Amino acid sequence: MNARSATAMLRLDARAEAKRLFFNYYSARKTLPAPEGEAELLASGERLRIKYNGARVAAYSWGKGPKIIIGVHGIDGRGSQFSRFLPELQRAGYRVILYDAPGMANSPAKIVTTDQNRAVIAQLVHLVGAPYAFLSHCQGARWALYAHRHGIPVQKMICMSAPAQGRWLFDKWKENLDIAPEVEALLEHMMEVVDGPDVWRKYSPVLLAENVQVPGLVLHGSDDDIVPESDGRLLARAWRGAEFVSLQGCDHFSILEAKLAIDSVMDFLDA
Repeated sequence: MNARSATAMLRLDARAEAKRLFFNYYSARKTLPAPEGEAELLASGERLRIKYNGARVAAYSWGKGPKIIIGVHGIDGRGSQFSRFLPELQRAGYRVILYDAPGMANSPAKIVTTDQNRAVIAQLVHLVGAPYAFLSHCQGARWALYAHRHGIPVQKMICMSAPAQGRWLFDKWKENLDIAPEVEALLEHMMEVVDGPDVWRKYSPVLLAENVQVPGLVLHGSDDDIVPESDGRLLARAWRGAEFVSLQGCDHFSILEAKLAIDSVMDFLDA
């Protein structure tokens, strides 16, 4: 094999590897285990009938209050992660909507994208009405901010353990992968073909937050080893009218069960 043929073969191999990684990145992921009591929790709610691309989306409603809270969980997550917030929210008279994003938990799908979640949130709003607030965690903050930026009205937003940069998930995903530079360049090109040349800016939470005109609450655990607390501070600084609260001793997931987080959310919503 001459040098030209060898180079062509390497390029073909690089394209094949980039294509494999591309589908791996966007594919539905293994979801976190269901929390104890999830079945009982879901049985106590009203099941909402919505679909995405012909597949059922698991969505539930609790309460009948006029102010609606929509929970938006993060990557690999599930709606029931917000279960510790439910009693206080219901007691305060809010209607709470939780859903499993397509490709996660009880909502089947082959891929997971930001636009997909925006479409599901839009369906929920069409069905139940405009939310008073989004309650989001991790990547769900990006999905909620993007949904609001693209026409979903809301009066308040809460972001917990939120990444600030559009590249966060991609960079986190490839941390343990030995991707050659030429393969990564091809992979990013494929992503730009699908999501546009401004893919990282388009989905950047910190850039989306710059245009948000509603009050925000940014909560972040001091011991978060998945998304550093500095990301939460950066997001809050970019968001005019946002309050930042550091929760000492909380990590990425324990924040979802922390009394201080629940109290902070309730104070913010009721203010």
